[in-house]
Amino acid sequence: MLAGSIPGPSVWDPAVDKEMARVRWQRVINNMVEQGWLSASDAQQAKFPDTIAPEDSSTNSMTGTTGYLLQQIRSELKASGSFSDDQLETGGLKIVSTIDQTKQQEAVSAAESMKYVEGWDPDHMHVALSAVDPTTGEIVAEYAGDDYQKRQQNAVTQDIAQAGSVFKAFALLADARQGGAMTATFDGNSPKTYQGLTQPVRNDGNRSWGRINLLTATKYSVNTAFVALNEKIGPSNTMQAAIDAGIPQNTMGLDGSLLNVLGVAAPHNIDLTQAYATIANGGVRVSTHIVREVKDSTGATVYTAPNTQERVFDAGDVSTILPALQAVMKTGGTGEVATKMGLGHFAAGKSGTTDDQKSAQFVGFIPQLAATVSMYQSDDNGNAVSLTNIGGLNQFHGGDWPATVWAQFMTAASQGMDEVNYPWITTSTRTSTTNPQPVQTPSVSPSETPSTQPTAAPTPSQATQTQQPAPKQEATENSTTPSQGGNSGGTQDKNGGSTGGSGSNQNGGDTQQNRDTTNQNSQNKQNTTQ
Repeated sequence: MLAGSIPGPSVWDPAVDKEMARVRWQRVINNMVEQGWLSASDAQQAKFPDTIAPEDSSTNSMTGTTGYLLQQIRSELKASGSFSDDQLETGGLKIVSTIDQTKQQEAVSAAESMKYVEGWDPDHMHVALSAVDPTTGEIVAEYAGDDYQKRQQNAVTQDIAQAGSVFKAFALLADARQGGAMTATFDGNSPKTYQGLTQPVRNDGNRSWGRINLLTATKYSVNTAFVALNEKIGPSNTMQAAIDAGIPQNTMGLDGSLLNVLGVAAPHNIDLTQAYATIANGGVRVSTHIVREVKDSTGATVYTAPNTQERVFDAGDVSTILPALQAVMKTGGTGEVATKMGLGHFAAGKSGTTDDQKSAQFVGFIPQLAATVSMYQSDDNGNAVSLTNIGGLNQFHGGDWPATVWAQFMTAASQGMDEVNYPWITTSTRTSTTNPQPVQTPSVSPSETPSTQPTAAPTPSQATQTQQPAPKQEATENSTTPSQGGNSGGTQDKNGGSTGGSGSNQNGGDTQQNRDTTNQNSQNKQNTTQ
């Protein structure tokens, strides 16, 4: 049939004129018999092939979660400059992705378990999940949305959200570069005022922790201690550490202001995974990618993903901060749900929640895998709005549902992996040479405004839409709101193109994005973090 259509493919296409396509097909059969390429008996048994409507084939392949992966693969290959649209469509290429089928299924299962939590609104509440092999940069699993045909916006690579307290890890890295130690102590009382800020910084529930070391400040995500740290090391160094780890320099809201440590910058989900994968890899940054190789119709390899590696942090510096990120996973920490699920594997991570609950995230890793779970909510017009409290909880923090989904995915994805320590780790002998004041041991009892934390998110086989997890009382953190400035909503792609939503920035121009932003005046940005 294809041979018969060559002289006039646009008019003899069976989708355009099936009868003429049949005539052309029969002509080819007859010519093959005449020229001895086909026997008469075989010709008699030949049947005109069934065809599939082009729109059906295209629609089916791009439905569900798979559609996001296919579009991302296409975008990555086009961005490489090695392939044109025509080559990708008709080149007979065999494209090998980095996606691990088993881990991908676990990612979809974990992310979509939120649909079974009471109050979850799938039309307006969103989940993004990405997982990367820290040593290769290969994206092994990704949940970018539940159906590409319904929403052609990749939640992992195109949506953005304020990072919240996951940015505190970059202040730790900047401090370690200057010879800092996790035993250094800072004032964790709340509220606290700082030079250049018009409003005080507060912890969650305005709780005062006394003077605490950085390990404790990280475990409980104490805002005031980290702003004091940032003031000491210089916020421009925190910004540089974030960029070196893998946060793009042009990330919205990324600057050298004092409060950048609270995560007012709004990166993509995959950017956070990239940055924490750098930590998991002992300070060596490896570029993330979803295509492993491409072969042509002859089987020859015509493209291999570039293996771009760069040491951006000393392994000793990363070893210094690792215990603080591991403390997050311990009892009382914002990531303790992972330990309760039995993850093990020397897990480390950090939660993050932004002002007015407009985004909540959890980022973490084990030696073989780094992953980020982001959650956010939009209105009917795509504008960022506060996450609605769900599942019987009176909050929506990064240490709640994002941490639960992260732990569910990582526990399943790590099955069969050897439980080995980080191969690059060194024993840190650093001690603090500053802040010799005595350290107060914080109580892990609930704060004056206790919150709740969910147990594992129910899966389709475990729960119905009305079931709730058993909440647990736990102290979390809050902060102040901006003294001025606006939030904006809508959508924004990775290249900066944007649609929908509007707001104001310090220059008076419109800003457009999915999730949220804050005023760019660094002296007035006060952000809720966890």
